Amino acid sequence: MSEKLTNYQCGTTCESLGIETRSIINNNRPRIYYRCSDMTGNGAWYEALTTANASADLVGALPATKSVENGTTTHSICSNVEFKKMPTVDGKSLITDLTDVDNKINSIRDSLNTVSNRGYVVESYHNGNAWYRVYSDGFIEQSDAQYIETKSINAIHGTFINLLKPMKSYNYGISIDKINSGAWAQTEFAYAEVYPTAFWLASFTSSIPGAVLVRWTVRGY
Repeated sequence: MSEKLTNYQCGTTCESLGIETRSIINNNRPRIYYRCSDMTGNGAWYEALTTANASADLVGALPATKSVENGTTTHSICSNVEFKKMPTVDGKSLITDLTDVDNKINSIRDSLNTVSNRGYVVESYHNGNAWYRVYSDGFIEQSDAQYIETKSINAIHGTFINLLKPMKSYNYGISIDKINSGAWAQTEFAYAEVYPTAFWLASFTSSIPGAVLVRWTVRGY
């Protein structure tokens, strides 16, 4: 079959162009060919592009760059981005070394472990001179201020002091701070027996009996 297209301008040498087409059925796949003819004769046959034979290599609809690696063809459009084991942009690796990333992850993990192993306050109380704090690992610290009376000289006196917060064991320490009140300079203090809920505080004076204001502080488990 041939078709004449008249008045097709081609410079100043031709006035008309003839197009001849030919269809061939091969393995149930149609193939179409065409060639041009003018006053100088018939041209070479060319295969027309159809949905049966078109490919990215032939169509070239987009300005793609073709590359073949390990038998796989890749068409890259605009910036050449390849997603392989190591992502690259225009041939340059996005991450050149994962060691720094691993080190930062390990550092964050170590910091989280340090925080999780560090005790933090889970309960607290404060009222006047009295206060206590309970920590996540079971550690307790508590304190209060009160008057301790030593009634006579050269004799040990005992005062039973109840704790604000019961301890879970006998493993705690006690510190006594004398406050400038009464015969504080002449009176000595030391703790004796301890219990989970209280302790005995011993006092002694060799010269001036009376009441002394002290602050006791307990720390432990």
